[in-house]
Amino acid sequence: MYQGDRFVYKQRIPLSKTPGTISVRLDRLLDANKQYRSFFSVSINPQSPSQNPVVGGKIRRIVPNAILNRQLKATVSKRERIAIYARNGIWHATIAELAELHRANPKDVSLQADWSSLLNSVGLGSLAEIPLVDCCTPNLKPYLNSQNIT
Repeated sequence: MYQGDRFVYKQRIPLSKTPGTISVRLDRLLDANKQYRSFFSVSINPQSPSQNPVVGGKIRRIVPNAILNRQLKATVSKRERIAIYARNGIWHATIAELAELHRANPKDVSLQADWSSLLNSVGLGSLAEIPLVDCCTPNLKPYLNSQNIT
């Protein structure tokens, strides 16, 4: 993970033998209101890393304002909380909490519909049928040899 052009976090995440979609939470590691670039690669060919699939994106941890804090504190259910995140454009929390709820209740038809709808809304509908699996809990630590990357 990079902040600006500085490499700040790196972690290998061992995968289970069960195929599916995994969840990786990063929010507790990030400084508020700073943008980060993250990259995930699946090591299929360790001898030729350039051939491994890579996906990347940007993430920014926000500090909820007073109105959003009140709304979140007043929520009764996880589904209400997810809806508040979605209405406020807080994508990572929306998908993480909905995935967690869906994984805990895989036979709930309404959660499956919400999951499909959310993924379809961002062009990832084909992922909706892939099972959510527990895989790992990353223990990301600051990259000790951080340096500027040019």
